[in-house]
Amino acid sequence: MHILDLLTIFCTVSMVGTEFTVAMILNPALERLDAGTWRKTMPVLAQAMGRAMPFWYGLALLLIGVQTYLRYGGDSRWWLMTAGLLWAAGIVYSITMLVPINNRIAVGTAGVAEHKRWDGLHKWRVVLLVVATTCLLRGMV
Repeated sequence: MHILDLLTIFCTVSMVGTEFTVAMILNPALERLDAGTWRKTMPVLAQAMGRAMPFWYGLALLLIGVQTYLRYGGDSRWWLMTAGLLWAAGIVYSITMLVPINNRIAVGTAGVAEHKRWDGLHKWRVVLLVVATTCLLRGMV
């Protein structure tokens, strides 16, 4: 059980850290690039993140689900169920709001204005993931 706990914590917390870093450090730095460099850089980053994130999000949701299943009764289950629902909401939000923009960025058809829209929407996803992870950690304690 301890290895599963560590894997769940590592998977979710590292994802939240990555998403937070994108929102607070990477994107503000990328906005300072000249237009030509930005147009070359953004598709590469969008493609790489677009390939990795679906598996990472799915694995995290699976681990949260396993944690919820294994912890019978009490407050822990409700915290974990809340974490799972919020994480699932984050996935739906990503697919409906962020992925379409990311796909246009990845093929180079989106401009800076559309990326700024993505970045604003992304910050809400980060908030959602932070709350979900907080519920997860509370449920695991």
